[in-house]
Amino acid sequence: PWAILKIWQGGLAIHGALAGGFLAVVVWAHRNKESVWQYLDLLALSLPLGQAIGRWGNYFNQELFGQPTTSWWGIYIEAINRPDGWVNFSTFQPVFLYESLLSLALFWWLWHKRASGQGAVVGWYLIGYGIIRFVLEFIRLDQVEGLLGLRWPQIISLVMVIVGLIILLPKIKKSATISQFS
Repeated sequence: PWAILKIWQGGLAIHGALAGGFLAVVVWAHRNKESVWQYLDLLALSLPLGQAIGRWGNYFNQELFGQPTTSWWGIYIEAINRPDGWVNFSTFQPVFLYESLLSLALFWWLWHKRASGQGAVVGWYLIGYGIIRFVLEFIRLDQVEGLLGLRWPQIISLVMVIVGLIILLPKIKKSATISQFS
C-alpha cells in the first residue's frame, strides 16, 4: 500500500488522481469558505465524462485491454504491446471501450441525480465507478499486485463503494423520513 505514495513510479493511476483531486477540492473549498459538497458534486459529475473520453487514449496507446477473444469486437494489439505469455494472441477484449461506455452511462445517470442534495453525486459516483472498475479488473491483463486474491485497484474500488455508501446513507435516511411525513 505504501507504494501508492510513490507517484514517480506510477502509483494507482486514476485512483490516485481521484484521491488527489478530491483532497485538493476539500482544501480549496475550506480555505475559501465555500461549500465542499457543492464543489465535490461538480467534480464528481464531470469525472465520468472525462474518463469516458480519456479511456480512448488507452486505445491509441494499445494499453488497456483484457483477455484474448475471437469475437468481432476484439481489438488487434501489436505484438510488441502484448504482455509476456500472450504473444500468440492478436485480438483482445477492449476493456478501454467497456470502461468508456460504462463511464458515459454513469455520467448520464449522475446528470439526472445532480439535484439530489449536496454530496449525493459524490456518493453515487464513488459507488458507480467503484463497481465499474472492480468488475473490469477481472478481465484486465496488466500485471498488478494485490491482496487476498484481489488486485489493488479492486481493493481501492471496494473502499470507494464503502465511502460512497457512508456518504449516501444519511441522505437516503433523511429523504425517507421527509417523504414519510409528507
